[in-house]
Amino acid sequence: MQFASTSDSRVAEGGNVDITCESGYTYGNTGTKTVVCSSSTNNFPASCRQVTISAPQSSIKAGDSGVVSCVVKANDVGAGIQWFKGDSDTALVSDNSAYTISTTLAADFEADGITKEWTSDLSILSFDTADVASYSCRADYNDPILDDDSSDQELVILDLSVTPNTAQVLSAAASLQLSCAMNHDETYVTRAVAWKLDEGSEILSGVTKSTSDSAYTSVLTLSSIALTDAGTYTCTATYSLSDGSGPVVMTGTIDVTVRGFETDPADQNTDQGSQIVISCVVVGDQQASIAWTNGVAAVSGDVDTYAENTKKTTSTLTIATATTENAGDYKCTAEFGGTTVESNTATVNVFDIGITENPTDVTHLVGEDAVLSCTMKNPDGATPTLSWYKVDGKTSTALDVSFINFDNANPGKSTLTFSSATMENAGVYKCEAVYQSGMRPLPEPAQLPLFILEVKIQILDFGLHQVWQC
Repeated sequence: MQFASTSDSRVAEGGNVDITCESGYTYGNTGTKTVVCSSSTNNFPASCRQVTISAPQSSIKAGDSGVVSCVVKANDVGAGIQWFKGDSDTALVSDNSAYTISTTLAADFEADGITKEWTSDLSILSFDTADVASYSCRADYNDPILDDDSSDQELVILDLSVTPNTAQVLSAAASLQLSCAMNHDETYVTRAVAWKLDEGSEILSGVTKSTSDSAYTSVLTLSSIALTDAGTYTCTATYSLSDGSGPVVMTGTIDVTVRGFETDPADQNTDQGSQIVISCVVVGDQQASIAWTNGVAAVSGDVDTYAENTKKTTSTLTIATATTENAGDYKCTAEFGGTTVESNTATVNVFDIGITENPTDVTHLVGEDAVLSCTMKNPDGATPTLSWYKVDGKTSTALDVSFINFDNANPGKSTLTFSSATMENAGVYKCEAVYQSGMRPLPEPAQLPLFILEVKIQILDFGLHQVWQC
């Protein structure tokens, strides 16, 4: 028991006496005891008390639980220990939703005549900005004079604000800014933010940082966003003490979905009468509705498929028998619930190619000129390259150009001439035409169908009564 000292131990009932406690202890809020006499005791001398409060962490992360502890050292705790927030006179209630309060009595404690020590823990559940305040505890003796209050313990929040705070869905080529703002805190004065996409390395490009009176902010700017920019962006914010110790780490995430074409329709060349097959693949957050156009005209006949696991919609347009009217600039337009994205344009060339003059078999006498001729259609941009070969079984031997005449006025015509033919010139010959587009620049040289025409040259030598032919 801590005895109080007074200059006069005789005090009338209802009178006051000043109590002096040893260093570190107090007697109520005033240090004055009102004497109450009874048959058992005159309630004097008095018990002095020590009420202290502490916070394991004065700065608490948003969403975490914060604990404040109050310790009362006294010979009795009266009516118990109460908790108060800010300037409110209403005690906090342990309700297991906002707060929980637990009080325990330490065993075998004795110091300076005080034999008991009570500890009361106030747990603040899911700490947020509304919980930022000063907290105090009170040893309650049902008497404003006898009640003993602790000093205030200020709790502040460590808060990371992520903007935008909802998942983002954008069209390819759009721009997006992602922001992480760390609030100021006098304890954790060092702050840093690092950005990552999914499990990749730290993003350094496009990051700017700024400091204001209220926050430290890191902004990641994504310009002309691409499909590869889709994913989950994580900003990792680290609060540290001035010497870099005691780091507190917080993270924020933003999911970004990009709607765009993974595969654009490809340029192609074909000849009239052939099949055109052209496709595109679009990625988004849902199945897309795809429409095809040639220039400004709508084109039907596409078949669309959707893969839920990859969120890809594939559209394939087929034109069974192409005509020159099917040539043009083709484009896919994908619609996602009111939002549209467009593919790049593919150029489709349809050439009216084929045979105008088919070489025919010829028969000549030795010494006569043997002439073979073939002519191919020569549409603009699809000039054929003509070659002649002599066929011997499965072997084809290119002929020397000295035997071949190309018609400059008609690049699609070629003549093979053997002047004063001999028996060696007899055989089977073929004219080969390869169409190579030159109308428009293409990603790669586009080769159109190959025409191979075989004919026979017979050389007759009546003097030898022999006929040579292959």
